[in-house]
Amino acid sequence: MRKLAPSGTPISQRDLFLWARSLFSRQTTLNRLAAEISKSFEIDQCFFFSTGRAAMVVLLESLTEMAPTTKSTVVIPSYTCYSVPSSIIKAGLQINVCDIDEKTLDYDYDKLEQMDFSRVLAVVSSNLYGIPNDLDRLERLSEEKDLFLLDDAAQSMGALSQTKRPAGTYGIAGLYSLDKGKVITSINGGIIVTRSSKLGAILQRKTRKIPPAPIPWCLVEILKMAIYSGFLSPRRYWIPAALPFVKLGITEYTTDYPVSGYNTMLVGIALSLFRQLEAINDKSIANAAYYQENLPSSEHLRLIQPPPMSKPIYLRYPLRITDNMRRKTILALLEKSGLGASGSYPGAIVDIYQLRDRLEIDGRDFRGGRRIAEQIVTLPTHALVEKLDQDRILNCIAKVLG
Repeated sequence: MRKLAPSGTPISQRDLFLWARSLFSRQTTLNRLAAEISKSFEIDQCFFFSTGRAAMVVLLESLTEMAPTTKSTVVIPSYTCYSVPSSIIKAGLQINVCDIDEKTLDYDYDKLEQMDFSRVLAVVSSNLYGIPNDLDRLERLSEEKDLFLLDDAAQSMGALSQTKRPAGTYGIAGLYSLDKGKVITSINGGIIVTRSSKLGAILQRKTRKIPPAPIPWCLVEILKMAIYSGFLSPRRYWIPAALPFVKLGITEYTTDYPVSGYNTMLVGIALSLFRQLEAINDKSIANAAYYQENLPSSEHLRLIQPPPMSKPIYLRYPLRITDNMRRKTILALLEKSGLGASGSYPGAIVDIYQLRDRLEIDGRDFRGGRRIAEQIVTLPTHALVEKLDQDRILNCIAKVLG
């Protein structure tokens, strides 16, 4: 049985060898990774945490120390990863939601620019699926409104904006994720990058106080890495996908997670993959281009529009199927065929049940975010996707769309 993962980066035998060798010099390897990230993205400081969510919590808490106490709200897009609102709540802050432009997955800037920013601490970018937001415009807005921009590039390491700056390097600080389905991985991990010496000093102090990653958790992560590296192959991925307790592809909102230090036992994997970042992204970009060139023409299909002159890296290839029944049929057929397609996040941020009393929404309808949740289909682009897989995906979509 052949089954594609929706996303993921293969870990090779060479990666495993370099990882095993790094176990005897973990801090040196971590310092080397930080230095290479800093040089590649032209930033000054890197900080590592147990998960991307933990990194965002620490970053938000740090930004709170730099702003007046009246600044306690964070603006996020109406459609984004559920870990973003959970981190804001865990950091003790409030959430204000701005709707998105369904054509771009970026903010609806007409609506964003009309918001009341008097109590806003920060605005968060999304850069979903490896497609950068209009980051220059977002940075200008944050400067004009005297608030922080948190450039969340968890899904976009290596993507470039219209002015060829890397996603994650805008605003006061950026964030990258090393989770299993991201561009590079160490199974878990989060990175904060910044050029601000003031923020860097606060982060240095806070990172010294957070607990180190527990040894039992680190050992479990090593086991997960072994399973991940062995079962990401389409010939074997069906095995973990069939286990309900693994919860692959399930999006849940939760604030029940620890904030701790990075698992340096797996830093060698992250360093090895980071050195392959361009090649990893080139493969995803090529697979995305093949979809775009060969998708059928249909009144029910809409493509997502990146900013002109930007360089998306397409962690997944997103598209919109505007007819609900056809979308459900496409997702069901692709799932049955083991072709790695996903409906992504199941709802808009304003429809997360646990947040129903925690959001500032003021009667707004958030049509863009809700439409995307109802219409989006994401297609796999990773290195294990073959042209035969892509042709089967394209044939399935063409068959349903007629």
